[in-house]
Amino acid sequence: LIAGNTVLLIHGWTMNAEYWWQNTPELANSQRVVLLDLRGHGLSGKTDEGHTLAQYARDVRHLITALDLDGVTPVGWSMGTAIILNYLIQFGDDRLRSVVFVDQSPKFFSTEDWPYPLLGDFSPQALGVFAQDMRHDRRGAAKSFIAACFAEIPSAETIDEMYAESTKTPTGAALSVFMDMSYEDLRPAAGEVVFLNWT
Repeated sequence: LIAGNTVLLIHGWTMNAEYWWQNTPELANSQRVVLLDLRGHGLSGKTDEGHTLAQYARDVRHLITALDLDGVTPVGWSMGTAIILNYLIQFGDDRLRSVVFVDQSPKFFSTEDWPYPLLGDFSPQALGVFAQDMRHDRRGAAKSFIAACFAEIPSAETIDEMYAESTKTPTGAALSVFMDMSYEDLRPAAGEVVFLNWT
């Protein structure tokens, strides 16, 4: 049995646990820290199946129960936030202590009732273009996407390093979960978070 407070760090789309290493030592001073590579990402096994937010949330649930964790604070970066919201939809707050969301819109597409889409202005048409670019020029599409995730564009070396890590996720898997994420509207789930009865 692993007891005590645990922080579970859930990475973003096509990223992996490597991106949390600079945060881990400080966090580990006061709590247990668990990192994972999601299905198809980083060093995890590569499969064509299960690349949806709902399945990733079930994978996180499997990890939590397999390690017999309780009082978990999942920290979701980008796609990790959407995974946590899917966890809450499926399992409520069971085994969780609190949640932390980092840099993710609960709805990607721009609509009249939602002025906070992905990258400031995102549409199904833009998604189609991005998907085609990923299939035919992944390097260009992925590097542009990575650069757009920063308030200040990082160095070319940093973008190259992040792109290299992202290639550990097969293109098919990356597109499957990105398409799933794009069509999700997680605003209702996000709105319910403040009403959860955390103990």
